[in-house]
Amino acid sequence: MLKRLGQSLAAFLLAPTTRKSIPLIPRFSDSEWQFLGTTRSKTFLQVVGGNKVTDPYASNPWVRGAIESIAMNISGTPIMWMNSRDQVASPQDSAKWDRLFQKPNDQMGLQQLIEATLIHLLLWGECMWVLDRKEPTAIPAGIIPYAGPMFEPIINTASKIVGWKYDTSDGKTIPFNTWEVVFFKMYNPYDPIRGLSPIQAAQLGIDQDNMASQYNKAFFMNSALPGGVIEIDEELSDETFNRMKQQFQDHHGGVNKAHMMAILEGGAKYKQLVPSQKDMEFLQQKHWNRDEILACYKVPKLELGVWEGVNFAVAKVQSREFWVKTLVPKMRLLEHIMWAQLFSLTSTGNIYLKFDVSKVDALQAEVNEKIDMAFKLWQMGASLNEMIDRFELNIPKTDAGNARFVTNNVFPIDDNGKLLPLPAPPVPPGQPQGAGKPKPSNAPKAPASKGYEDDTEI
Repeated sequence: MLKRLGQSLAAFLLAPTTRKSIPLIPRFSDSEWQFLGTTRSKTFLQVVGGNKVTDPYASNPWVRGAIESIAMNISGTPIMWMNSRDQVASPQDSAKWDRLFQKPNDQMGLQQLIEATLIHLLLWGECMWVLDRKEPTAIPAGIIPYAGPMFEPIINTASKIVGWKYDTSDGKTIPFNTWEVVFFKMYNPYDPIRGLSPIQAAQLGIDQDNMASQYNKAFFMNSALPGGVIEIDEELSDETFNRMKQQFQDHHGGVNKAHMMAILEGGAKYKQLVPSQKDMEFLQQKHWNRDEILACYKVPKLELGVWEGVNFAVAKVQSREFWVKTLVPKMRLLEHIMWAQLFSLTSTGNIYLKFDVSKVDALQAEVNEKIDMAFKLWQMGASLNEMIDRFELNIPKTDAGNARFVTNNVFPIDDNGKLLPLPAPPVPPGQPQGAGKPKPSNAPKAPASKGYEDDTEI
């Protein structure tokens, strides 16, 4: 269990005109915070979800599959600790951070922390890390991730966020300083504070996919036959009407009796009223909804086990593109937010977290291409350390890596193949023109030395 923070509300830098009377509640006490957050989440999903699909992560397989594909791949990627020189940090320097992230709280490890963060971020567009720390520059003792919309910003008269608050279901408010949280969000062009989830763009496709699934369920529950009427030219008695209705229901009602032969007596005719799935291009609509949802998350259908129209070559390209255009950018987003709101503000502000993608199989072809290009540029005079930065190669930098090398087996020639003279070296600043030019071949030579210190003839 995390330690209680017991931080006073007076630590908020609120302007006097905007100061609010908010009761102080211990942040991580068992009865007031940690368990309230868990129980509150059920009603929170229903309120935020609105009157459409209330929880697409639980009810829509494509949303669930897309989010899990991103979250599981990134959370399974190893991390490494870097220092201010962009080199791998020593175990002594990164020991405290490593212990924190390996066990951020009593219920989670590193992989679960990253997975939960991404699930909240991709589902709500926001995720909030609540930090167990006693002062702004201290390394936190613990981290708990929560859905971002559960928190409301506290804004002063200058429209600056000076804190966050969480309103409990029993009317209490838990305040947090800005240094007690890390706020992850996906950029929202319509709101400078809150994030925007891919669910917003995919909502129509999610609703249509849900309605199609409900229609299909009703199709099977209602005898697996579309709605229709039985037409009979003559008037039926109540007894005959009820008998025919019951017989038709007994022979064709329910999934197990679908497509059984029907016999209509007395000139009765069956007339279909509702188009079938085939008439409505049912499967095509389902596929369109699926592709629309996956497009919002930039996840190829191959990642969800859909192999239609995919061969081995296409599979390799899709897997690589998924990492390059979807996973790696989201890793960089997490890295930059953690650096700006956590690592850079601590007393050890020279250590930061970075995802190590050097061993990802899907990216090995890209690594080979980077190495080939780096080698060509190195031959042209670029230093090794410059190439490591330029192509983000997972190679340790060295002092010798700053040296530049050029090949010396090539010479300039003219159009006829004759050697051209080498260009004159540049004139250093402050020297007269011609100072750096080589002397002509007929210039008098300096006298040979005769062993005297000033080389002057006597």
